[in-house]
Amino acid sequence: MCGTSVINCPGTTKFGFPPTFVVTWDPQGSDVLSGDLRLYSGHQLLKEEYGSSMTYTPDPCTPPGKYKFCLTEWGELCQNGCNGNCCEWIVESADGDEPDSSPYIGFNIHEYSCCSQVWNEAVCKENAIILLARTGNLSQWQEQLTSCYWRKNKCYASHPFINAATPKKDLYYVSVRNDCGCPGHAVVGEIKDKTVSIENFTNWRFIQWGNLNITPGEIETDDDGKQIYQIPLGCGSTGTTVIITKINTLSVIDCKIKIGFSDPVVIFNIDNLGDVTIGTLN
Repeated sequence: MCGTSVINCPGTTKFGFPPTFVVTWDPQGSDVLSGDLRLYSGHQLLKEEYGSSMTYTPDPCTPPGKYKFCLTEWGELCQNGCNGNCCEWIVESADGDEPDSSPYIGFNIHEYSCCSQVWNEAVCKENAIILLARTGNLSQWQEQLTSCYWRKNKCYASHPFINAATPKKDLYYVSVRNDCGCPGHAVVGEIKDKTVSIENFTNWRFIQWGNLNITPGEIETDDDGKQIYQIPLGCGSTGTTVIITKINTLSVIDCKIKIGFSDPVVIFNIDNLGDVTIGTLN
């Protein structure tokens, strides 16, 4: 038979973040330009589509383990584990729950809820608020946050924002601004030594998305495999502004969290060489 059927092999992924399989038919001189594409896992038909290509995304909650996916030849049923084009998908376990006594959260939280059965996307702002509620001190808004829960994604259990068993630390909300690639980001700041001036940049530790000690200019890889800077260096004559504040208002409106800030505790500017100076708001 002329032509070949091809299935991409995604290799290894983390639990909760499934790949998308792509199946294609290459006619290679055949007058058959499309056909019946069938994707199997063992003897189970996962998807069937007539055409020259097909995509399939597994359930994100597929348990950790090894899975074999196969594409059959035209009209062939999947027999004896499939004799067509096959590849292996490995699902690795991933951190998604933290012990009650753990002060920090070692991963990116993707969802939060402040209303029953309503889950919202948790971006950097919500990740910072969750850590401040869990490990910092937002207890004055405990009534507003009593219905708020977070989870890594829908495959994991949910946890309350405020956890009385978690050791409390003196944490701050930190806004990161940069005009060349980082229009706005939020992290959490912690003073390492309270006997040292808050205007000493090296006395601050910055935390977000499982990184417990963010270094300016450091390249990281997020859950989607994208490379990011959490605190980028400046570019050209434009610096990166790091604004450290306290949350002084908090409310839950339409199932989402609204916050207001104090005046800055301290502001730092970082230039393109990584040199840090005390800054001001533009």
